[in-house]
Amino acid sequence: MAAVRSLSEALDVLLRIPGAVGAVIGELSNDALLVGQAPNMPEDFALAAGRASLDVARQSRRDGETPEEIMITGMTYCSLQQVKILAGDGCAVAQVTLVRKEANPALARMHLRRLLEEVPRLLPKPELPRRHRRPVPGPVEQAEEVEASFLQRILELLRTL
Repeated sequence: MAAVRSLSEALDVLLRIPGAVGAVIGELSNDALLVGQAPNMPEDFALAAGRASLDVARQSRRDGETPEEIMITGMTYCSLQQVKILAGDGCAVAQVTLVRKEANPALARMHLRRLLEEVPRLLPKPELPRRHRRPVPGPVEQAEEVEASFLQRILELLRTL
């Protein structure tokens, strides 16, 4: 597999896996995942098919463990998802839904693993951590009144300088 240059190209690679009818790729904690599917599939099929494995992976991550691979098999389709822990606190995720009659899960697994090696450099960089700012002081207490003649003398002194 040649190096991919974008997430949309990575999605195309997933959809070219034999038997693939849906694919999801992106960062696990982010709901804005890139989704693609075969044109003959119902609307939102890919995301619906991947929802269970995404939910399991997200919950496991919150519980302190990140599953490397999840496979859910049904009568007609199977969903294979792999997760790669990224530097920092994120996780790249790639998931493909396959037609069981046409699929080779072992081959799909190899494609996912190779593709996940490319994904970290394609994901948007997280925002840099911001330093904490010191609290802004509250309103200044009202100063004592100063006589106008005193202020006049200060102004005259400043003018002579």
